[in-house]
Parts: sequence; C-alpha cells; structure tokens
Amino acid sequence: MAKLQEIRAQQEAETPTLGLAFVRGANGADAFSKLSRYEAAIERSLYKALHELQRLQAARRGEAVPLPAAVDVNLEISSLDAA
Repeated sequence: MAKLQEIRAQQEAETPTLGLAFVRGANGADAFSKLSRYEAAIERSLYKALHELQRLQAARRGEAVPLPAAVDVNLEISSLDAA
C-alpha cells in the first residue's frame, strides 16, 4: 500500500514540472504555434517509422518491396495567378 501511495505522489509531482517546462519554454502567443510544430514533427516521425516498419515486414515475408517514393512539390505562385 505504501508503494502505491509513493507512485501516486510521483505521478502528481511530475505534472506540475511538465506544466512549468511548457510555460517557461513558450512565450505568450508563440506557445501554441510551438506546440503545433512539435505535434506535426512527431506525427511525421510516427508515419515515417510506421511506413519503414511496413516495408521491413513485407521484405521479411519475401514480398517485393519498392523503394520509398520521393515527390518534388513546387509552391511558386506567379504574379499572374495572384491577381
């Protein structure tokens, strides 16, 4: 029972520490934009790792595994399109 109380105390103590780290690292309106960028980066890393896992599993099963596709995207807007 004492061990359970100790674990609960550690969990409760950790939350304010994480909250303080977020408050110190984020200044005003920039806080949520930083959080959004971190979330997007984590999501990209997750999907990249998931696709690599799927490729490795397919290779292990003996399936033909194509190389990852690279896409070149051009986001230029000409002055004629903007008008």
